[in-house]
Amino acid sequence: MDSGGQHIPGPEPEPPTSSDAALIAGIRLHDVAALEVFFERYKSRAYGQALSILHSEKDAEDVTQEFFAFKVWHRRLDRFAGNSSFGTWMYIVIKNDCLAVIRTRNRHQKAIAELLAWLDAEDPGPFPRAIVFDEQFVAKLFTLIEKLPVDQKEVVILSWIDGLDVPEIAKRLQRSEQAVYNLRNRAREGLRRLVLQHLKDDQS
Repeated sequence: MDSGGQHIPGPEPEPPTSSDAALIAGIRLHDVAALEVFFERYKSRAYGQALSILHSEKDAEDVTQEFFAFKVWHRRLDRFAGNSSFGTWMYIVIKNDCLAVIRTRNRHQKAIAELLAWLDAEDPGPFPRAIVFDEQFVAKLFTLIEKLPVDQKEVVILSWIDGLDVPEIAKRLQRSEQAVYNLRNRAREGLRRLVLQHLKDDQS
């Protein structure tokens, strides 16, 4: 009330904030609005944690989206028992998901390093080892593999992406082991030319 006796309305009261427990109950009942509130509440924390571990914006975004889309929404938080706060549980899950990404990343880097060593075997030197950590190069390498003839491409993928040896590849492709060795040699020659040309173009 002001000095003239008139009532002056105060600021509108803020709507009550839903508790985590209420939002979790809503999510488990397929309440999309509850999910949206939950996502806005925790997305920055989840993304920040993932980024601090992975040091990759894309990977951190992928982990964050996967967490909310799959573990929170699709599975309705079925692994969250409520014995700790949601924030604590999320921290553990995000950390484990990030470690899984790192393990996969390391396997891919090892596979790419072995593939480049194989391409380099007869004439060592032209491939700088640091490129196995270059995400753009790795993406381009898969594009170059796609340019190989189908049978050569299959052998490269089965050898260095799936990690199969020659007898396993021969059985998978229903070919003789000698035929697989021949395909590997032709694939090495073709892919080596493609990679060297890409590196040359990239430097020009």
